[in-house]
Amino acid sequence: MNLSELALKINAKIVNEESLTIHSINTLEDAKPGDITFILDKKNIQKALDSKASAFITFKDIEKLKKPQLIVEKPRETLAAVILLFYPDLSEPNITDAISSSTSIEKTASIGPFTVIKDHTSIGHHTIIHNNISIGKNCKIGDHCIIHPNVTLYDNCHIGNNVIIHAGSTIGSDGFGYYQKEGRSYKIKHIGSVIIEDNVEIGANASIDRGCLGKTIIGSGSKIDNLVQIAHNTHIQSNCLIAAQVGFTGSCCVENNVSIGGQAGINSSNIGAYSIIAGKAGVTKTIKNKSFVSGFPAWDHYKELKKEAIVRKLIERKAP
Repeated sequence: MNLSELALKINAKIVNEESLTIHSINTLEDAKPGDITFILDKKNIQKALDSKASAFITFKDIEKLKKPQLIVEKPRETLAAVILLFYPDLSEPNITDAISSSTSIEKTASIGPFTVIKDHTSIGHHTIIHNNISIGKNCKIGDHCIIHPNVTLYDNCHIGNNVIIHAGSTIGSDGFGYYQKEGRSYKIKHIGSVIIEDNVEIGANASIDRGCLGKTIIGSGSKIDNLVQIAHNTHIQSNCLIAAQVGFTGSCCVENNVSIGGQAGINSSNIGAYSIIAGKAGVTKTIKNKSFVSGFPAWDHYKELKKEAIVRKLIERKAP
Protein backbone atom coordinates (compact mmCIF):
# COMPACT_ATOMS: atom_id res chain seq x y z
CA MET A 1 0.00 0.00 0.00
CA ASN A 2 1.28 3.45 -0.88
CA LEU A 3 2.08 5.58 2.19
CA SER A 4 -0.13 8.47 1.08
CA GLU A 5 -3.01 6.06 0.46
CA LEU A 6 -2.57 4.63 3.95
CA ALA A 7 -2.53 8.14 5.43
CA LEU A 8 -5.90 8.90 3.82
CA LYS A 9 -7.43 5.67 5.13
CA ILE A 10 -6.41 6.36 8.74
CA ASN A 11 -6.78 10.17 8.61
CA ALA A 12 -3.11 10.79 9.43
CA LYS A 13 -0.81 13.77 8.91
CA ILE A 14 2.34 12.86 6.93
CA VAL A 15 5.78 14.09 8.05
CA ASN A 16 8.96 13.60 5.97
CA GLU A 17 6.83 12.31 3.12
CA GLU A 18 8.45 10.44 0.27
CA SER A 19 7.24 8.10 -2.43
CA LEU A 20 7.05 4.85 -0.53
CA THR A 21 5.24 1.53 -0.78
CA ILE A 22 4.51 -0.31 2.46
CA HIS A 23 4.51 -4.09 2.22
CA SER A 24 3.66 -5.13 5.78
CA ILE A 25 3.43 -4.11 9.43
CA ASN A 26 5.77 -5.30 12.16
CA THR A 27 7.16 -4.56 15.61
CA LEU A 28 9.82 -1.93 16.19
CA GLU A 29 12.41 -4.63 16.88
CA ASP A 30 11.57 -6.96 13.99
CA ALA A 31 10.66 -4.44 11.27
CA LYS A 32 12.54 -4.61 7.96
CA PRO A 33 12.83 -2.14 5.07
CA GLY A 34 9.38 -1.96 3.49
CA ASP A 35 7.58 -2.37 6.85
CA ILE A 36 5.65 0.21 8.81
CA THR A 37 5.59 0.06 12.60
CA PHE A 38 4.07 1.87 15.59
CA ILE A 39 5.32 4.24 18.26
CA LEU A 40 2.53 4.08 20.82
CA ASP A 41 4.11 6.17 23.60
CA LYS A 42 7.26 7.98 24.75
CA LYS A 43 9.03 4.88 26.06
CA ASN A 44 9.22 3.47 22.52
CA ILE A 45 10.94 6.47 20.94
CA GLN A 46 14.50 5.21 21.52
CA LYS A 47 13.61 1.82 20.02
CA ALA A 48 12.18 3.64 17.00
CA LEU A 49 15.49 5.44 16.39
CA ASP A 50 17.17 2.03 16.07
CA SER A 51 14.39 0.40 14.04
CA LYS A 52 14.89 -0.67 10.41
CA ALA A 53 11.28 0.14 9.51
CA SER A 54 10.72 2.36 6.48
CA ALA A 55 7.91 4.38 8.09
CA PHE A 56 6.21 4.91 11.45
CA ILE A 57 2.73 5.56 12.78
CA THR A 58 3.19 7.71 15.85
CA PHE A 59 1.37 9.87 18.41
CA LYS A 60 3.53 12.96 17.67
CA ASP A 61 6.16 14.28 15.29
CA ILE A 62 9.55 12.94 16.42
CA GLU A 63 12.16 15.31 14.98
CA LYS A 64 15.11 12.95 15.52
CA LEU A 65 13.39 10.36 13.35
CA LYS A 66 14.35 11.25 9.78
CA LYS A 67 11.95 8.81 8.19
CA PRO A 68 8.32 9.18 7.07
CA GLN A 69 5.86 9.42 9.94
CA LEU A 70 2.07 9.26 10.01
CA ILE A 71 0.82 11.31 12.96
CA VAL A 72 -2.46 10.18 14.53
CA GLU A 73 -4.42 11.21 17.62
CA LYS A 74 -5.19 7.70 18.87
CA PRO A 75 -2.37 5.30 17.98
CA ARG A 76 -3.89 2.19 19.60
CA GLU A 77 -7.16 2.66 17.75
CA THR A 78 -5.15 3.20 14.56
CA LEU A 79 -3.15 0.04 15.25
CA ALA A 80 -6.35 -2.00 15.20
CA ALA A 81 -7.47 -0.36 11.94
CA VAL A 82 -4.13 -0.84 10.15
CA ILE A 83 -3.94 -4.52 11.11
CA LEU A 84 -7.33 -5.06 9.45
CA LEU A 85 -6.18 -3.16 6.34
CA PHE A 86 -3.21 -5.49 5.86
CA TYR A 87 -4.83 -8.63 7.28
CA PRO A 88 -8.56 -8.44 6.57
CA ASP A 89 -10.88 -10.90 8.27
CA LEU A 90 -11.63 -13.71 5.84
CA SER A 91 -14.32 -16.35 6.13
CA GLU A 92 -12.91 -19.71 7.21
CA PRO A 93 -13.08 -22.23 4.34
CA ASN A 94 -15.07 -25.41 4.80
CA ILE A 95 -12.98 -28.25 6.19
CA THR A 96 -13.45 -31.30 4.03
CA ASP A 97 -10.63 -33.42 5.48
CA ALA A 98 -9.59 -33.72 9.11
CA ILE A 99 -5.96 -33.66 7.98
CA SER A 100 -5.17 -31.27 5.12
CA SER A 101 -3.54 -32.70 2.01
CA SER A 102 -0.91 -29.95 2.22
CA THR A 103 0.27 -31.14 5.64
CA SER A 104 3.69 -32.80 5.90
CA ILE A 105 3.78 -35.65 8.44
CA GLU A 106 6.86 -37.80 8.89
CA LYS A 107 6.22 -41.55 8.63
CA THR A 108 7.41 -42.16 12.19
CA ALA A 109 4.91 -39.67 13.67
CA SER A 110 1.65 -40.88 15.26
CA ILE A 111 -1.69 -39.08 14.92
CA GLY A 112 -4.58 -39.97 17.25
CA PRO A 113 -8.29 -40.05 16.31
CA PHE A 114 -10.49 -36.93 16.04
CA THR A 115 -7.48 -34.69 15.44
CA VAL A 116 -7.71 -31.84 12.91
CA ILE A 117 -4.60 -30.52 11.15
CA LYS A 118 -4.96 -27.58 8.77
CA ASP A 119 -3.02 -26.40 5.72
CA HIS A 120 0.76 -26.19 5.37
CA THR A 121 1.59 -27.65 8.78
CA SER A 122 4.51 -30.02 9.33
CA ILE A 123 5.05 -32.69 12.00
CA GLY A 124 8.47 -34.16 12.68
CA HIS A 125 9.97 -37.59 13.31
CA HIS A 126 8.66 -39.74 16.20
CA THR A 127 6.24 -37.05 17.37
CA ILE A 128 3.06 -38.29 19.06
CA ILE A 129 -0.15 -36.32 18.50
CA HIS A 130 -2.88 -37.71 20.76
CA ASN A 131 -6.64 -37.55 20.17
CA ASN A 132 -8.99 -34.53 19.98
CA ILE A 133 -6.28 -32.05 19.06
CA SER A 134 -6.69 -29.00 16.82
CA ILE A 135 -3.64 -27.76 14.92
CA GLY A 136 -3.99 -24.64 12.77
CA LYS A 137 -2.40 -23.46 9.54
CA ASN A 138 1.32 -22.93 9.00
CA CYS A 139 2.32 -24.67 12.23
CA LYS A 140 5.59 -26.51 12.63
CA ILE A 141 6.04 -29.26 15.22
CA GLY A 142 9.51 -30.75 15.59
CA ASP A 143 10.84 -34.21 16.35
CA HIS A 144 10.13 -36.38 19.42
CA CYS A 145 7.31 -34.16 20.71
CA ILE A 146 4.30 -35.33 22.71
CA ILE A 147 1.04 -33.38 22.37
CA HIS A 148 -1.54 -34.68 24.85
CA PRO A 149 -5.35 -34.77 24.28
CA ASN A 150 -7.46 -31.65 23.81
CA VAL A 151 -4.57 -29.29 23.07
CA THR A 152 -5.25 -26.44 20.64
CA LEU A 153 -2.55 -24.85 18.49
CA TYR A 154 -3.72 -21.78 16.59
CA ASP A 155 -2.20 -20.76 13.24
CA ASN A 156 1.53 -19.98 12.94
CA CYS A 157 2.75 -21.79 16.06
CA HIS A 158 6.27 -23.21 15.89
CA ILE A 159 7.13 -26.02 18.30
CA GLY A 160 10.73 -27.22 18.62
CA ASN A 161 12.10 -30.69 19.30
CA ASN A 162 11.42 -32.77 22.43
CA VAL A 163 8.53 -30.58 23.55
CA ILE A 164 5.73 -31.89 25.78
CA ILE A 165 2.37 -30.10 25.91
CA HIS A 166 -0.13 -31.49 28.41
CA ALA A 167 -3.88 -31.84 28.06
CA GLY A 168 -6.12 -28.84 27.58
CA SER A 169 -3.44 -26.23 26.89
CA THR A 170 -3.98 -23.52 24.29
CA ILE A 171 -1.10 -22.11 22.26
CA GLY A 172 -1.52 -19.03 20.08
CA SER A 173 -4.81 -17.53 21.25
CA ASP A 174 -5.30 -13.77 20.86
CA GLY A 175 -3.76 -11.52 23.48
CA PHE A 176 -5.92 -9.30 25.68
CA GLY A 177 -5.66 -6.23 23.44
CA TYR A 178 -8.36 -3.54 23.15
CA TYR A 179 -8.72 0.19 22.71
CA GLN A 180 -11.37 2.37 24.32
CA LYS A 181 -13.77 4.53 22.34
CA GLU A 182 -16.94 6.21 23.59
CA GLY A 183 -17.10 4.01 26.66
CA ARG A 184 -16.74 0.73 24.77
CA SER A 185 -13.84 -1.68 24.24
CA TYR A 186 -12.89 -2.60 20.68
CA LYS A 187 -10.69 -5.54 19.74
CA ILE A 188 -7.17 -5.21 18.36
CA LYS A 189 -6.60 -8.19 16.10
CA HIS A 190 -3.46 -10.19 16.91
CA ILE A 191 -1.48 -11.45 13.90
CA GLY A 192 1.78 -12.54 15.55
CA SER A 193 3.00 -16.02 16.44
CA VAL A 194 4.18 -18.28 19.25
CA ILE A 195 7.61 -19.94 19.21
CA ILE A 196 8.29 -22.74 21.68
CA GLU A 197 11.93 -23.81 21.54
CA ASP A 198 13.48 -27.25 22.20
CA ASN A 199 13.04 -29.29 25.39
CA VAL A 200 10.16 -27.23 26.79
CA GLU A 201 7.38 -28.81 28.87
CA ILE A 202 4.01 -27.08 29.26
CA GLY A 203 1.56 -28.26 31.92
CA ALA A 204 -2.17 -28.88 31.62
CA ASN A 205 -4.58 -26.03 30.83
CA ALA A 206 -1.85 -23.45 30.30
CA SER A 207 -2.52 -20.56 27.92
CA ILE A 208 0.13 -18.87 25.77
CA ASP A 209 -1.08 -15.93 23.66
CA ARG A 210 0.30 -15.00 20.25
CA GLY A 211 2.07 -11.70 19.78
CA CYS A 212 0.07 -8.74 18.55
CA LEU A 213 2.52 -8.07 15.70
CA GLY A 214 5.62 -9.99 16.76
CA LYS A 215 6.32 -13.19 18.68
CA THR A 216 5.67 -14.74 22.06
CA ILE A 217 8.70 -16.93 22.81
CA ILE A 218 9.30 -19.73 25.31
CA GLY A 219 13.04 -20.45 25.46
CA SER A 220 14.73 -23.83 25.33
CA GLY A 221 14.61 -26.00 28.44
CA SER A 222 11.96 -23.94 30.24
CA LYS A 223 9.29 -25.78 32.23
CA ILE A 224 5.80 -24.34 32.72
CA ASP A 225 3.33 -25.78 35.24
CA ASN A 226 -0.45 -26.15 34.98
CA LEU A 227 -2.79 -23.17 34.64
CA VAL A 228 -0.15 -20.60 33.72
CA GLN A 229 -1.18 -17.56 31.64
CA ILE A 230 1.48 -16.03 29.35
CA ALA A 231 0.28 -12.94 27.53
CA HIS A 232 1.17 -11.56 24.10
CA ASN A 233 4.77 -10.68 23.14
CA THR A 234 6.22 -12.06 26.37
CA HIS A 235 9.69 -13.59 26.05
CA ILE A 236 10.70 -16.28 28.53
CA GLN A 237 14.31 -17.23 27.95
CA SER A 238 16.08 -20.57 28.55
CA ASN A 239 15.81 -22.94 31.52
CA CYS A 240 13.17 -21.05 33.48
CA LEU A 241 10.86 -22.77 36.00
CA ILE A 242 7.33 -21.36 36.33
CA ALA A 243 4.96 -22.88 38.89
CA ALA A 244 1.18 -23.19 38.66
CA GLN A 245 -1.20 -20.22 38.36
CA VAL A 246 1.47 -17.66 37.52
CA GLY A 247 0.18 -14.86 35.28
CA PHE A 248 2.13 -12.60 32.91
CA THR A 249 0.85 -9.43 31.32
CA GLY A 250 1.96 -8.52 27.80
CA SER A 251 5.56 -7.82 26.78
CA CYS A 252 7.29 -9.23 29.87
CA CYS A 253 10.88 -10.43 29.56
CA VAL A 254 12.15 -13.24 31.79
CA GLU A 255 15.86 -13.87 31.39
CA ASN A 256 17.67 -17.23 31.69
CA ASN A 257 17.34 -19.57 34.70
CA VAL A 258 14.62 -17.67 36.55
CA SER A 259 12.36 -19.53 39.03
CA ILE A 260 8.85 -18.21 39.72
CA GLY A 261 6.67 -19.55 42.55
CA GLY A 262 2.95 -20.32 42.26
CA GLN A 263 0.34 -17.58 41.88
CA ALA A 264 2.89 -14.82 41.28
CA GLY A 265 1.86 -11.97 38.99
CA ILE A 266 4.30 -10.37 36.53
CA ASN A 267 3.24 -6.99 35.15
CA SER A 268 5.13 -5.90 32.00
CA SER A 269 8.43 -6.30 33.79
CA ASN A 270 11.97 -7.43 33.01
CA ILE A 271 13.24 -10.14 35.37
CA GLY A 272 17.00 -10.60 35.44
CA ALA A 273 18.79 -13.92 35.03
CA TYR A 274 19.06 -16.41 37.92
CA SER A 275 16.42 -14.58 39.97
CA ILE A 276 13.84 -16.17 42.26
CA ILE A 277 10.29 -14.81 42.48
CA ALA A 278 8.51 -16.17 45.55
CA GLY A 279 4.96 -17.50 45.38
CA LYS A 280 2.16 -14.88 45.35
CA ALA A 281 4.66 -12.08 44.67
CA GLY A 282 3.49 -9.12 42.60
CA VAL A 283 6.26 -7.93 40.27
CA THR A 284 5.63 -4.40 38.99
CA LYS A 285 9.12 -3.19 38.08
CA THR A 286 12.46 -4.43 36.77
CA ILE A 287 14.18 -7.13 38.86
CA LYS A 288 17.99 -7.23 38.73
CA ASN A 289 20.00 -10.40 38.03
CA LYS A 290 20.28 -12.93 40.90
CA SER A 291 17.57 -11.26 42.99
CA PHE A 292 15.27 -13.04 45.45
CA VAL A 293 12.01 -11.11 45.82
CA SER A 294 8.63 -11.60 47.47
CA GLY A 295 5.59 -9.61 48.64
CA PHE A 296 3.36 -7.13 46.87
CA PRO A 297 4.76 -5.04 45.38
CA ALA A 298 7.72 -7.42 45.19
CA TRP A 299 11.01 -6.37 46.80
CA ASP A 300 13.99 -8.03 48.52
CA HIS A 301 12.77 -11.26 50.16
CA TYR A 302 14.69 -10.74 53.40
CA LYS A 303 13.31 -7.22 53.80
CA GLU A 304 9.85 -8.66 53.25
CA LEU A 305 10.47 -11.22 56.02
CA LYS A 306 11.59 -8.45 58.41
CA LYS A 307 8.55 -6.36 57.54
CA GLU A 308 6.22 -9.28 58.24
CA ALA A 309 7.96 -10.00 61.54
CA ILE A 310 7.58 -6.36 62.67
CA VAL A 311 3.92 -6.24 61.65
CA ARG A 312 3.13 -9.44 63.53
CA LYS A 313 4.91 -8.25 66.66
CA LEU A 314 2.91 -5.00 66.59
CA ILE A 315 -0.33 -6.96 66.23
CA GLU A 316 0.62 -9.24 69.13
CA ARG A 317 1.43 -6.26 71.39
CA LYS A 318 -1.94 -4.64 70.71
CA ALA A 319 -3.91 -7.85 71.04
CA PRO A 320 -6.09 -7.95 74.19
